Amino acid sequence: MEEKIKELYAQVEEYAAENHLESVQKALPAIREIMSRSARNPSAQTRYQSELLHCLEVCLMLIDLHLAIPGEEEDALLAAVLLHVYPENFSVEDLEGKLVGEMGFRPAVYHIVDTILPGRDLTDEEQQAFYERVQENKLALLAALADRGNIVQQLHRFSTWNAHRYIDETKACYYPMCIYGKEHYHELLAPISVLME
Repeated sequence: MEEKIKELYAQVEEYAAENHLESVQKALPAIREIMSRSARNPSAQTRYQSELLHCLEVCLMLIDLHLAIPGEEEDALLAAVLLHVYPENFSVEDLEGKLVGEMGFRPAVYHIVDTILPGRDLTDEEQQAFYERVQENKLALLAALADRGNIVQQLHRFSTWNAHRYIDETKACYYPMCIYGKEHYHELLAPISVLME
């Protein structure tokens, strides 16, 4: 897994340097450091490496879609995709203070990360409100759909119960989000169509 992480990390790093994506260039070493310093035993190391690999794969999925969005938006989107595994795996009291105040990311990066964080043990109404909030922000929508696309590609790694849960949630919530995105963000019709597939 380490070799794959190094390979994908280098690809994202090269793309960020070529396209002057400053937030991505800052997010790469930040998320690598966060994940590596937290791996205190072999089990935790495997888990955090898997999370790092996931965020790199999602980032490259979005890069491969050649999104027709301004560079500043792409920078915020890709940085948020890299950083979204941080609050998913660690308790962060003040996410905005941590990402914007302490780590120096633009507020746009924080807003995407915050928007795509579903929270825990949501009621059906809260979950529906979460999906509606995500689809109202085109960058958060792209991040959430790419994240789900990567998870669906990896379903063979999940237990049967978790695989069924992800499949049901994808059908019930993520497909409708794709349709919403295609209807409301015409400039993103092609990438959303690919993510929907």
